[in-house]
Amino acid sequence: MDTERLIGENRDVWARFVPHPYMVKVVGDPGSLRPWVLEDYHFVRGGAIRFMLALASRAPPEGHLDFLLESTHRLATMEVPIFLEVSRDLGGVDLGREPSMATVSYVSFLNHLATSMDFVYGGAVALFAEEWAYYQAWKWLSGKSQHPVLVRLSSHWSSREFCEYVERLREMVEGMQGDQKTAAGVFRETCRFELLFWDSLNGPDTH
Repeated sequence: MDTERLIGENRDVWARFVPHPYMVKVVGDPGSLRPWVLEDYHFVRGGAIRFMLALASRAPPEGHLDFLLESTHRLATMEVPIFLEVSRDLGGVDLGREPSMATVSYVSFLNHLATSMDFVYGGAVALFAEEWAYYQAWKWLSGKSQHPVLVRLSSHWSSREFCEYVERLREMVEGMQGDQKTAAGVFRETCRFELLFWDSLNGPDTH
């Protein structure tokens, strides 16, 4: 799989994504991060962890299985606590509220991929797309604010360790053989869901 080609074919999406208007708003008003805490908490707890476990269950054992299980463990033990910490630091975010339909739809899309398609198109391409997008978003924000919450978040999702994780996903996808057209379709749909997720945070009813 040619990941540079997949990324390049979606320049129109990335032009709207980095920097995303919501991220620009967050730099000026860190309190506007509250809806993100709720939505991403639900995305990780209700979607990403299950998605990665389903993906791992269908992964070839030669290298990919251990990597995906380790990555899922990191997600559950390192990232979930971040949302709890940030919720507290922002004065308390009700994480028991229902997520938006944008988040629910994104999670459903990923779970469908992981359980109904083969390993290459059923998750590996999508996982790389969404993690690459997150890295790009937080890398843009890194250094633009000294607010402790934003420093905490950007230092995690733009860190050298997270970059290495994303590059490991890229290598996994690069090493796969398959129909480029199918991969391109999955990649683009994931990019569109990622953009929809961030767009939904910028609406008038996300407080």
